[in-house]
Amino acid sequence: MRLPGDGEPRFLINPFGMMFDEVTASNLIVVDMQGKVVEGSAPANSAGFTIHSAVHMAREDAHCVIHTHTLPGMAVAACQDGLLQLNQISTGVLSARRLSPV
Repeated sequence: MRLPGDGEPRFLINPFGMMFDEVTASNLIVVDMQGKVVEGSAPANSAGFTIHSAVHMAREDAHCVIHTHTLPGMAVAACQDGLLQLNQISTGVLSARRLSPV
């Protein structure tokens, strides 16, 4: 989440090494756009920083960036060929989606 202010843009991010169910508002860390921890004692999650900072840098109007790790999403990510267009319905659904390779 982008933090308000007139100075250098900063945002909240999960600390590295925490499971998702352990993350709370009180243990989020504040980072600048270079990934330097401004507030907090844990290092930043570098994968999360890469994704979130790119969106925050490109879109000043985006105040919050969310990505998820759903079970279906992780299952598709684990498939060598990703999400396949196997029928007419999936072709319509997939044409409206953006998949980002890891």
